[in-house]
Amino acid sequence: ADSVISATPGHWYMWKIAKNGQAEPINHSIEYRPRRQERGLEFRENGMLYVVRTTSFLEAGMRYCGKILLYETPMGRSFEVDDDEDFALLESLMRNKWKTHPE
Repeated sequence: ADSVISATPGHWYMWKIAKNGQAEPINHSIEYRPRRQERGLEFRENGMLYVVRTTSFLEAGMRYCGKILLYETPMGRSFEVDDDEDFALLESLMRNKWKTHPE
């Protein structure tokens, strides 16, 4: 592999807010909407890990290049901390885990 990125598997229905302010589907059609569990697995990049072969990076000038593989990260280990609310949630989870499973 030239690049490896960490990603979390799931069955998400993704949406975006269009310029007109309305919700638009990204990875599905509103005309055909099977149960999430019936969809194939998709992977959400989680930013935990990026590994790039130096020669590939220098040649391509970006971290996503050549043969790209995913390092699958379970949902319970793929939290992102982007704001105070994320931090508070993870702090609470860690405190509760420590109470039940001290190391």
